[in-house]
Amino acid sequence: MNAFEQIISEVDPHLESLETLRLKQRKKKALWLLGFFGISILLFVLGSVIIEFIIVGLIFFVVLGIVVIVVSMNITKKYKKAYKDIVISPLIKAINPNLSYYKDSCIAKEKFMASKIFLTHPDRYTGEDYVAGMVNKTMIEFSELNAQYRSTDSKGRTQYHTFFKGLFLIADFNKDFKGRTVVLPDSGEKTFGFLAKIFQKMNLMRDQLVYMEDPEFEKNFKVYSNDQVEARYLLSPDFMKRCVELKQKFNKKIYFSFLNSQVCLAIYTDYDYFNPKMNQSALNTDIIKGFYNEIAVLIKIVDDLNLNTRIWSKQ
Repeated sequence: MNAFEQIISEVDPHLESLETLRLKQRKKKALWLLGFFGISILLFVLGSVIIEFIIVGLIFFVVLGIVVIVVSMNITKKYKKAYKDIVISPLIKAINPNLSYYKDSCIAKEKFMASKIFLTHPDRYTGEDYVAGMVNKTMIEFSELNAQYRSTDSKGRTQYHTFFKGLFLIADFNKDFKGRTVVLPDSGEKTFGFLAKIFQKMNLMRDQLVYMEDPEFEKNFKVYSNDQVEARYLLSPDFMKRCVELKQKFNKKIYFSFLNSQVCLAIYTDYDYFNPKMNQSALNTDIIKGFYNEIAVLIKIVDDLNLNTRIWSKQ
């Protein structure tokens, strides 16, 4: 892994042009917002004087507001894309040259559904910041995802509901296996105790509930599998301990699934990774250091789960 100072020396020559772009885009955004507020005040004054103008004024206000929102998002997006090309992509390569970064791509929907972590089919599925490659002996891929399902109320109005938002990771597991095991966060057990166990058993869309012998793991997770013996083989005492530590490290809801000799990991979070802010200078190396640490933490998940230690026949 390259020292951060070396990475900064490689990125630094491009930061001035990035800062120029940031200031330019920020000025554009401010002018659009200023124009919107100015026209809004004018519409309010005209509406208070000419009663007939109120409805037309409201329609114009709403349309203009939508236009300003869309334009502002595109202005911000242009800067973010440039920042990711100039800063984030080189950071990832410097940390691990075997990893590739695609800012506008994400984990395929088919892989997300195949994990069996979530049984709801997403009607709206988006993502970004896709990273893939080898970390020592382990092939990994991860990205940010936002999965939503659609509902329609009695009046025919359509709404979208988020059932997962966060980081989704797929990696080779360090043991070969044939079955299917899913590990879900157990928030109900702490609240409802024995009653929660009854509802867990009644989860008809899941495989058989598996009870683990690690009390700390049982407090945090519940396990479903179509092979109880294999589930306990996969979730060794050491691995269960690592799962609990990973949950504590991120302090978020964490989901696992094991199938096709791979492990899938979902971390539910509203946090937006690799996301530069328009009000922060592109020249600020502390912010770049923050992204560097952010990337390192995500890649270190492979070590956190000890995936590079191959077990017996797994090479």
